[in-house]
Amino acid sequence: MPLRQASFDANMRGNDVLYTLAAGDADLRIYSTPLTINDPLQGRVIIGAVQVGKSLIGVEAALQAIRYALVLGIAITLVIAAGVGAVMARASLRPIDRITQTALQITRAEDLSQRLPAVETQDELSRLTDTINEMLGRLQKLFEQQQRLVADVSHELRTPLTTLRGNLDLFKRGYTSLSREDLDDMLATMEGEVTRMSRLVADLLLLSKADAGVQLDKQPVELDTVLLDVYRQALRMASGVKVSLGHEDRAVVLGDRDRLHQLLLNLADNALKYTPAGGEVRFSLYHREGWVLVSVADTGVGISKEDLPHIFERFYRADRARTSGRGGAGLGLSIAKWIAEAHGGQLTVESTPGVGSTFTLWLRPAA
Repeated sequence: MPLRQASFDANMRGNDVLYTLAAGDADLRIYSTPLTINDPLQGRVIIGAVQVGKSLIGVEAALQAIRYALVLGIAITLVIAAGVGAVMARASLRPIDRITQTALQITRAEDLSQRLPAVETQDELSRLTDTINEMLGRLQKLFEQQQRLVADVSHELRTPLTTLRGNLDLFKRGYTSLSREDLDDMLATMEGEVTRMSRLVADLLLLSKADAGVQLDKQPVELDTVLLDVYRQALRMASGVKVSLGHEDRAVVLGDRDRLHQLLLNLADNALKYTPAGGEVRFSLYHREGWVLVSVADTGVGISKEDLPHIFERFYRADRARTSGRGGAGLGLSIAKWIAEAHGGQLTVESTPGVGSTFTLWLRPAA
């Protein structure tokens, strides 16, 4: 086999050479190395080159088989991956489809009591389902409150409107035959009903302002003076109920005097409303650990454990059958709670059925 000139020159310089030679249908892998002899005079002398060649047919066949195997393996892998991916995609999207169907059922049936099916996996989809269910719960609660609002306002307005209409009809039919005393009673009744409706509308307006985030105009307020005014009003409102002043410290807070007066008056009205004749309502004001506390304690019917967590909710009235004769639309305590929180304070309650209740207003004193 002839040597390539470049390979032969490299061998004559004492270097080994490895190269591939094209030979017909198959390539040859050639290894060429110098051929040396030991000359007594010149030492080691290169006299030529020796080469060994091996056909690459087997190697190329193996490489071709490997190429075919790789191509086929990649194709099969892609097919399997596509199939597995499709199955996994359907499996992962199935809960989303159930969520969509349930949401459509809720929308079409307008039934907020339904909930999305729970997802067992603790992933983003599970958290999304829990969030939507929580949102549905809040929407259901708000919707029920709205329904209760419509029913309560309708009831509260129906009674005074019926009274006004009856008195007006009676006045139109026979006002000339009515005595002065009867006319005064009719006018007093009508005035009381108009006042009642005006108070309801004012309460609703105040709550709407609270939802809109209206800020209060805060000034230093002598809370003991406000409490004394409310105490005097409670004396006039009491009907067979003893109204008294307990411990009374002096205190100045930063707030809206009119709103604080309204808060305490709402508490007083609530206490008097649910305290039977012969009972007592006591007002107290004192300092405790950096707070100014105003308490309104009564010996009334008390509040059950079931109703206690809900009494500050709007339009909520505990035991409506038992309290239906005491009036009110369930807004007073909601307004009181909002006023307390708008002043950076809180309103708490302790109650025992049959013993009485104590509402406590917590406010920070003015610096």
